Amino acid sequence: MIVEITSAIYRNTNKTFIVIVPNNGIIEGMPDDAMVEVAASVGANGPQPYAVGKIGTFYRGLMENQYAYERLTVEAWMEGSYEKALQALTLNRLVGDAKKARKVLDKLIEANKDYWPELK
Repeated sequence: MIVEITSAIYRNTNKTFIVIVPNNGIIEGMPDDAMVEVAASVGANGPQPYAVGKIGTFYRGLMENQYAYERLTVEAWMEGSYEKALQALTLNRLVGDAKKARKVLDKLIEANKDYWPELK
């Protein structure tokens, strides 16, 4: 797909692709800095996303949960915060439980000790 997107940019075809872009009002009620996956016309000026507007409660809940998980993960790394890393994993739908999250986090820290910042 990267070849098709590159071609669309080079040839300025404005072909529609599903891309990840900053929200900036595309999806009503989501933070502007949230990265969202939406349809966009892609050409020489980059992606021009199509407005989505208001979305249903179920889908918004899924998106807000994912956004919170990703945001907490970044904050945990930037602040060296064990607590925020634990909160992030607890929110992750594949973990979903604080006790499991602590076990997973402690194993991840041990397995990646040479690559991760020290979490306090």
